[in-house]
Amino acid sequence: MKDRYGFDVDPSDYEDGLPEGFCKNCGEPCTAISVDDGIGPYEFWGMRGNDIRVCIVSPCCEADVIQEKEQ
Repeated sequence: MKDRYGFDVDPSDYEDGLPEGFCKNCGEPCTAISVDDGIGPYEFWGMRGNDIRVCIVSPCCEADVIQEKEQ
């Protein structure tokens, strides 16, 4: 399975699969996706690296996924 940025997402990496619930921003029901919010390749004083920060967010607004719909 791929997320909206084309990254491979393996639900078996999570004990119970990716969380399902509601988008905290728009309130729509959704199944969470993982996205890489890192800065990517960088260089600091001659040392090169790649910053990866995987976040679990909703596919519509990239907001948190909550269990119960807020009113």
